[in-house]
Amino acid sequence: MAQVRMSFPQLLRRAASCDGKEFSLPYREHALLTLLLLNRGKILSRDEIISRLWPCADGGPASGANRITQMVNIIHARSGAEFIEVCPGRGLLIDAPSSGLRAVAA
Repeated sequence: MAQVRMSFPQLLRRAASCDGKEFSLPYREHALLTLLLLNRGKILSRDEIISRLWPCADGGPASGANRITQMVNIIHARSGAEFIEVCPGRGLLIDAPSSGLRAVAA
């Protein structure tokens, strides 16, 4: 049997684009952006986000709410736009037109 060389560079790439500008994201930030995009128009509570991003931890990291705020700030800084809306006491919501923002690869 002949040896076959395979590569899957997209599997390791965690990027997104905003208005055509591509930017890279760390793993958890990409996961948060993907989660919010999949639930566009729906407010996700911080508890729901923590349970989905840290499923094996009891309630996620001890400072989960602070970590989520840091992640949102990283996403906004790297994208150059603020499209994640923080709804005080309720959670997070993607505030972006469907054509202007997308996660490129997980």
